[in-house]
Amino acid sequence: MNKLIFLFILHTVFSTISVAQEESTNKKTIIYLQAGGPSVVASINYERILLEKKIFQVNARFGIGTNRFKDFTNSINPDLTFPLGFAVNFKIKQMQKSQFNTKIGLGNTFTSIVMTGSDFSPTRQNSQNGYASVDAVWKNDKGIYLGLGYSPIFVRYKSLYHWGQLSIGYLF
Repeated sequence: MNKLIFLFILHTVFSTISVAQEESTNKKTIIYLQAGGPSVVASINYERILLEKKIFQVNARFGIGTNRFKDFTNSINPDLTFPLGFAVNFKIKQMQKSQFNTKIGLGNTFTSIVMTGSDFSPTRQNSQNGYASVDAVWKNDKGIYLGLGYSPIFVRYKSLYHWGQLSIGYLF
């Protein structure tokens, strides 16, 4: 009876350790800086993996960015951008300690930009822009995340602009 209890405890301890190790190596959150892309100049983004299968992942994204910090009167009054969207990552090549992915995304960027008002004073104008993105992404087991891509932006859903994007971040 004592052997059975000992084996049960031993099994429980090792099962708990292996589950904890699996959870610690399964990174579901990405925080990255992005130059270009939906925020046009620069943004910091939070991305969370919602669904993960063997060859693909579905991610949700939220970010905050800026185009400039000062308005035309030289006062600190930044233009703000808030990209929000979803992306699908397709695993292209798995190597020993890293992998290459193709990432395809769609979303909306909420913008708040300072413009000249009718009385020539700074006036904030809010709008929305759609975006799509296609990226080549490299990530490794240490958590390094690098992406390079193309992002067409549909400004106010009326005109199309073409932007490149570079992402550098960390997975945890």
